[in-house]
Amino acid sequence: TWVDKCAFATSSTVYCAVPQSLPKGAGLVRDIADTTPDNFYKVDLRTSTKTLVAVPDGSFTAEDVTVSADGKTLYFTDKSTGTAHQLRLK
Repeated sequence: TWVDKCAFATSSTVYCAVPQSLPKGAGLVRDIADTTPDNFYKVDLRTSTKTLVAVPDGSFTAEDVTVSADGKTLYFTDKSTGTAHQLRLK
């Protein structure tokens, strides 16, 4: 994924929207992946462990990913529609 599709929850925990797949050439021309749906992962930077957190219902390409101050909710905007969404975090 790209760094702007991630948000820090703590100094050692990051949540990232990760494309389910990348079309050929998306690494060089990012716009190619603008409609590719994302899954959400939690990454522990201390251990490098990554955990699948959510496969959203629907097809969302996330941008503007943020985590609430209490760390219980992840917010993102769907790039295709501009609508805001949230995921509850455990």
